[in-house]
Amino acid sequence: MLTTAASGVFKDRVPTEDAEVVTRLTRAGAVLLGKLNLHEFALGGTSSVTYYGAVRNPWATDRVPGGSAAAVAADMCFAALGTDTYGSIRIPGSQCGIVGLKPTYGRVSNRGVIPMAWTLDHVGPMCKSVRDAALVLAAIAGYDSLDPASLDAPLSDYARAIGTSARKLHVGIARKPFFDNLDPEVAGAVETAIGVLRRLTARVIEVETPATGNVADIGNPEIYAYHLPWFTKSADAYQPPTRTLIQGAGNVTAAAYVQARASGRPAPSRNPARLRHCGRGRYANPTRRGAADRAGTAA
Repeated sequence: MLTTAASGVFKDRVPTEDAEVVTRLTRAGAVLLGKLNLHEFALGGTSSVTYYGAVRNPWATDRVPGGSAAAVAADMCFAALGTDTYGSIRIPGSQCGIVGLKPTYGRVSNRGVIPMAWTLDHVGPMCKSVRDAALVLAAIAGYDSLDPASLDAPLSDYARAIGTSARKLHVGIARKPFFDNLDPEVAGAVETAIGVLRRLTARVIEVETPATGNVADIGNPEIYAYHLPWFTKSADAYQPPTRTLIQGAGNVTAAAYVQARASGRPAPSRNPARLRHCGRGRYANPTRRGAADRAGTAA
């Protein structure tokens, strides 16, 4: 099947085999409808920069959707897959009013997926409900011996877990930096949700997140390295904003990349001490500070 990453660079590309997640979905009985438009090579969060023309948000066509979540929100499909490196599952989910799940790194195989930055990419589902996301995750998750980053660990029964009590959960709220400069409407919705969590869980506590370092020092060199063979031969085939981004990605020094990797993968989800000592800890924070951007106002 034609697989282009919404780029003129790959406009005639037909892979010789399926990605591992596609194989697993097929094995589970999923009906694959086709490929969706996206931001070129996933190098942005609007889906306005693409070989095939801008994607629109089905809730408000003057707004950006962020990605494949648009098809789910418009009831064109039961689920869509995305890759989350800097937010490209969670942000489209937020902008289109659906569930976007970024799994633990290595829980879902990346093999066969066109990468953005291979040590930061997470393949995950976008669905209308948490239960649907759990069903899709159950189909695509699991160890893949041919993926060096795959996690060899037992799987949970995700769908069954939805029905369990949340009374033992401890929820951390990291006000800094996630609540800075929130749109009032977003802030109100988040605080309402936190109020629900206070009633349903063991407790909600204020926490501080650890410093994450500059994630771009890992992502940018990997973006540049992946695209270098095509960028060298046919840079004009990329959309201008993508071309500019890739050129800039090559400016990170080898020393900065090695130092960033040596310090460990930046992990905003790492539990700080107060939440970790509570046992079953989770975070609850806003995905975006405001509503979806208007089309044409963001790259």
